[in-house]
Amino acid sequence: MAWLTLQRGDEDPLVLYADLVGALRRDHPQLAEELVASLDRGRRLDRRLGQLAQALADELPALGEIVVFVDDHPSVGGGAPLATFADELVEVLPESTHLILATRRTPQLRGLPRWRLAGSVLDISAAELAFTRAEAIELLRGEFALALPEHAIDAIYARTGGWPAGLRLAAAFVRERGWQELGEFQGSGAELYAYFNSEVLGRAPRRDQDVLLRWSLLERLDDDEAIAAGGASRELLASLEHAGLVGRDPGGTGHRFQPLFAEFLRARARELLPAAEIVELHRGHAERALARRDVDRAILHFQQAGDHRRAAQIIRDHGERVLESSEVTTLQRWLDGFPPGAEQKLPWVILLRGVLHRVRGDYERALAHYRDAAEQLRRARDTDGLARALTWSAQALRYLRRPREALDRAHEAQQLLGDGASTQGAWLLHLIGGAHADLGELEAATAAHLKAEAMFSLLNDLSGQLAEALALAQLQHLLGEFDSAQRTYLRALHMQQRSADVSALCWAEGGLIDVRTRRGDTGEALDTLRQTLEIAHANDLRLAQAAMCATLMTVHAITGERGATEEVYRAGVELCREQADDRTVTELHATAAELRALRGEIGAAHDALRSAEALAASSTGPIASIRAALARGTVAQAEGNDEVAANAYRGAWAAAQTIGARYLLAKAALLLSALGDEPRQLAAALRSVASERYRDFLLLRPTLADRLRERLPELELDAEEMKTLAVVLQPLASSSAIAPQPVSGSAAESIQAFVLGPFELRASGTRISDRGWRTNKAKELFALLLLDRQRFLQRDELIAQLWPDTDVASALSNFHFTLHALRKALASAGASEATSIVRTDQGYRLALPAAIHVDLEVFLRSLRRGREARDAGRSRDAIPHYRAAVAVHRGQFLADLTAPWIERQREETDRQLVIAAKELAILELEWKEPAEAIRPLERLLEREPYDEEAHRLLMRAHHESGDGALAMRHYQALEAMLRRDLGVEPEAATKELFQRIKRTG
Repeated sequence: MAWLTLQRGDEDPLVLYADLVGALRRDHPQLAEELVASLDRGRRLDRRLGQLAQALADELPALGEIVVFVDDHPSVGGGAPLATFADELVEVLPESTHLILATRRTPQLRGLPRWRLAGSVLDISAAELAFTRAEAIELLRGEFALALPEHAIDAIYARTGGWPAGLRLAAAFVRERGWQELGEFQGSGAELYAYFNSEVLGRAPRRDQDVLLRWSLLERLDDDEAIAAGGASRELLASLEHAGLVGRDPGGTGHRFQPLFAEFLRARARELLPAAEIVELHRGHAERALARRDVDRAILHFQQAGDHRRAAQIIRDHGERVLESSEVTTLQRWLDGFPPGAEQKLPWVILLRGVLHRVRGDYERALAHYRDAAEQLRRARDTDGLARALTWSAQALRYLRRPREALDRAHEAQQLLGDGASTQGAWLLHLIGGAHADLGELEAATAAHLKAEAMFSLLNDLSGQLAEALALAQLQHLLGEFDSAQRTYLRALHMQQRSADVSALCWAEGGLIDVRTRRGDTGEALDTLRQTLEIAHANDLRLAQAAMCATLMTVHAITGERGATEEVYRAGVELCREQADDRTVTELHATAAELRALRGEIGAAHDALRSAEALAASSTGPIASIRAALARGTVAQAEGNDEVAANAYRGAWAAAQTIGARYLLAKAALLLSALGDEPRQLAAALRSVASERYRDFLLLRPTLADRLRERLPELELDAEEMKTLAVVLQPLASSSAIAPQPVSGSAAESIQAFVLGPFELRASGTRISDRGWRTNKAKELFALLLLDRQRFLQRDELIAQLWPDTDVASALSNFHFTLHALRKALASAGASEATSIVRTDQGYRLALPAAIHVDLEVFLRSLRRGREARDAGRSRDAIPHYRAAVAVHRGQFLADLTAPWIERQREETDRQLVIAAKELAILELEWKEPAEAIRPLERLLEREPYDEEAHRLLMRAHHESGDGALAMRHYQALEAMLRRDLGVEPEAATKELFQRIKRTG
């Protein structure tokens, strides 16, 4: 049972989520440790509420049957974000979860009707909390000891509706005036007020009355607050709890007033206590809340006390932290707590109000608030606040595509901060670098990012160092310095493993894949892109997805998949509708224009070109204009208008030379060479191609590549360059064999199947829930067809695997039911005809779209490539493949299913993982990267605790990482475990390693 009493802060979906996880962890502390960690380190979690809901739902089946009791609270007003999150959570909760909802209003959530039909939800409304007539008789005659005739009970029950507080009020009325006077009893709010006043407050000693009035200012009374708020006695709390006017919190650390009683007490406090005393009481409550680090209640009480400056100061100190935790609604509630007109004198409140607008994408309003706050902060000589206002103004101006103004604000903020190293100063340099890059001032941008990186390194700020590594990699990428970009992306990925920043992972992986694609290396691009796109989609990183779509278009074009290219183009443009970036959108349109022109689709090419040129015309930097010019030249050349094409290429070449963008410069020069004789430009461009191995645009233009290969002897190039170019100018062996395919409705559909760990299937990003599968046998049937999808499987063969011990008639009936359930499950995820069960005379086969990802196949493929590289003597190149294999293996094969064939496959995949993890550790130790070997070995030993070879490798990894003491402790723990569990000693090799580590100190 998890009991969750809603509080005021639960209007924020993330606060509600954290409270729900906390309620579940009270009885199950092992639950959701990773979820708690993700809440601590996550950024922009408000955009990932659906993912968080799914992650929690995935954890719950391990607990078995669980009941969640949600107790409503009057202060929770709801709202669109809360309703949306509750909808998503209810939609994905597993069948083993049951809800009890004690609410004032019936929640209108999409998933609840289905739950009610399944008998998994119990609503307890205000009406259902009422006593039955029999219960009312027992209360009045038994508990209250009133000798009432039947007609008097009927009168009381009719007027109170069985409401407990009304029955208690009626009992007090009868005691005072007798049941004969019940005709005057109405059970109204006024009588309830009079009852509380005379029977509860009036009968209490004066001291207890004072305590109650002071308590009334609190929403919740903590045990330590009871003393500070007036020295409450245990007897007073016990009597109120017995009367049902105070309830114990489920957490057991405090009490909460019954809502109507609390409302009454507050009204009496306003009548009886002097205003100045109420102010001081609020102030005292605020100070004590602050001492307990209860920021939310401290702000509330300072606002109630009218101490708006103090409340604003706390919001200033904690507002950014709340936003980093994605608790946008919490900050909104804090700011809305100020009365109208008060915030006009509080610049930090104005400033944070602007941040809220920025988070919601309203940059113009954000900028207006920043401007107003900056004026006040300038007058108040608040240097720190003014620097912050100017910095945030610069951010908003960058989003509004006004980078020159952004630089002006940033430089003014820089002067206020001075020359010392600070986190704010480092992020300001990052902002300056971005603004210079927007303007095409790439040298200045690089200098700013290098300074920022040095400052972050000095401050030991990992997130800052990661941001700068990514920014520098992207600049090197843009300049065409692919070797440098590749090294910097890899450095960023190494840092990302320590920070767990998903956004950085997607941008770094996407950048690496684009560099490889530009070099014509498309072998693993599709698999890696699909995996990274899936991660970006799950985390709502739309811009990263759009950028990868531009790369994916080129990959599909090189491999001749026309239909897939067009579908990816449309998907990328759609992703940019809400979060546009000129460079990314222009790249999508310009790439589409070029690819369409190269296929001879001139009309469609012009459509994409017009979009690219419109964006380029309004862009502040030259990159968009260069890309549009290259596309314009390609389209004109396809139309036979060589003069227009040559002018477009010359313009692109000149602009690229100005900013030093070598890739774009080389591309423009080589395209221009097909239209005229430019020997000096041509030789320089080919040297760049040889140096950085630019190849993608040449693979898409085989005629140009052939012409260039013929001209190589007449150009002044050295032998090494000639050798490299002879390879680069060759067509890909596989690309010419793939014919363009027509567009189909399912071209963009993708299937992701996860069989390592609990089974999961996603069709075009939509996960099929356990309810959608209806039966585990449907999952099992899909897995069988998936893993053997290259051939038709006979019905009897499938039945033998699925129901080996069932009679023929029953097994046949089960098969048809399961097949129907599987087809329904695929349809529920919106799968098209491209994903279906095909039946012929030969048997059954699973038809799937081209875009299919199976984690087991990725594991085996990565393992195979790693071993191939190792056996070829390239052990350093093997490490990334081994790491990918170990990382994708997230659990036992079909961990949530059981069958003889599954057990056999499970043993094999477990064996392969053990071998892979140990082979990886050996390579990492060989290449002096012992720290990288530790975590995979620890994960392996969680599965295989008695594998002594793995224990020895882990001891070596600890020792070679400089922690010999930990290696020795590990041996001692291993020795004790083997004696305790197996009654054996460690192997001789293990003892020998221990002695060697011991001797080396």
